[in-house]
Amino acid sequence: MTTTIEAYVGGDSLPDVLPNAELLEGLGSLLDADTRRQSTRDAYASDVRSWQRWAETNGHDGAAVVHPLWLASWVVAMAADGLAVATVRRRAIGVGADQELRGFANPAKHPMVRQALAKLDALNTRPQRQAAALRASDLSLILTHLAEEDSLAAARDACLLSIGWSAALRVSELVGLKVGDIAVGPDQLTISIVGGKGRARSAVDTVVVPCDPGAVACPRVDLDVWLRAARIESGPVFRGVTRMGSIREGALSSRVVGDIVRRRARAAGVVGWDQL
Repeated sequence: MTTTIEAYVGGDSLPDVLPNAELLEGLGSLLDADTRRQSTRDAYASDVRSWQRWAETNGHDGAAVVHPLWLASWVVAMAADGLAVATVRRRAIGVGADQELRGFANPAKHPMVRQALAKLDALNTRPQRQAAALRASDLSLILTHLAEEDSLAAARDACLLSIGWSAALRVSELVGLKVGDIAVGPDQLTISIVGGKGRARSAVDTVVVPCDPGAVACPRVDLDVWLRAARIESGPVFRGVTRMGSIREGALSSRVVGDIVRRRARAAGVVGWDQL
């Protein structure tokens, strides 16, 4: 922890006699938490900018405190515009979390916003992409079915679905994920997508995926379960699992991911699914 403390002290040297280790650890945790808070706020910037553009277009000061009524209205507007359910949910939760980091009440936790988010599937939205997206109710069925299977493949598939759906990632982005691309926070994942569709290979998009206990999936928990079970510390996140339970070195292909999800959907009784 002294490294974190030294960074805050700057050019000043530390005293010869330091507080005891327990106090130093507590101070270091507080300083680290402050650093994480700033980086998390930076990652929410994209969602906040989207909110501000919409708010200002509709006669609201996007930089002001976000009232739950306005956030719920934005949820409806995004759904009507055809954004994927996962994208709408992530943006709303991101704006709420940003408000909380700034010391305001989190509007995304208001019952009205929670209900709007819970009813997204009933808003008759068109999919963001050509194929149909996986609905929250379908995801819940599949994850419940996977929880009954005690295997490495089930842990991997639950993690794959949880992250893919919650972060609204394309299959190509999922299979390209490496352990180093994901920063794990106390209540969210921060995912760096390198060279997304239509972007230069060196371009990086940041996606923050909050872990809401009331949500259908908790990607942070599912990721931890999979990586620990597979003993993966670096390299591709999603890999093949042999019949004997060995973990392959290389990443899954997009075709294999599609096959996995279709197979898991059928096993859980979900029909009519096309893509994440």
